[in-house]
Amino acid sequence: MHQSNSKQARRGYTMVEVIMALAVLAVGATGVVGMQKATLLGNVRARNLSTASSIAATWIDRLKIDSLTWRRTSSGGTTITDTRWLTAIGDDYPQIAGNENTWFRPDIDTVLGYSAASDVRGFDITDAAKTKDAAFCTNIRVVQLLPNLARADVRVFWLRNRGTNVSNSEAGTVNGAELCSGDTGYVTKVGESTSRYHFVYMSAAVMRAGTNL
Repeated sequence: MHQSNSKQARRGYTMVEVIMALAVLAVGATGVVGMQKATLLGNVRARNLSTASSIAATWIDRLKIDSLTWRRTSSGGTTITDTRWLTAIGDDYPQIAGNENTWFRPDIDTVLGYSAASDVRGFDITDAAKTKDAAFCTNIRVVQLLPNLARADVRVFWLRNRGTNVSNSEAGTVNGAELCSGDTGYVTKVGESTSRYHFVYMSAAVMRAGTNL
């Protein structure tokens, strides 16, 4: 009797038991891999949102600094043409003409190191040959609300999904254009922009600084 029990204790696992154990392990591993992928994507999206928000806030500050150049002259005119980006309003309130209240891409300023195109870290890309590799792009819109007050809007956008297949409604840019193309019209195409890009918007009021003596 004792010998029989000893033989049963030494009996190994059957093939069916091994297969069942492997199946349970595979199901569990699949769940873990899926969770890790979801976590990774969530971290990437959170990082992109944080970077885009930082870029937008930086451009809001630049526009506020730009407004310090906007002054009223002693002769009754203004120095709006001395500004870098606010010049788009023309300082002809209440008229809205030219680039006023229209999204535009700010030009590269190699002296100050400003650019509409930014890399994955949020740093300006001032080499025009490298803007095609931009991870983020900034557009500006300004409109004059009062003779001494304007609203500045900033939008930063980036691709939802990388890729160059323009036939895919969610991969790559619209019509294969560069992310930070000077033609901002492709970003606003109905049904295309929201499926291909993520956006961050910020707005601020900028005031005329004062009077030049």
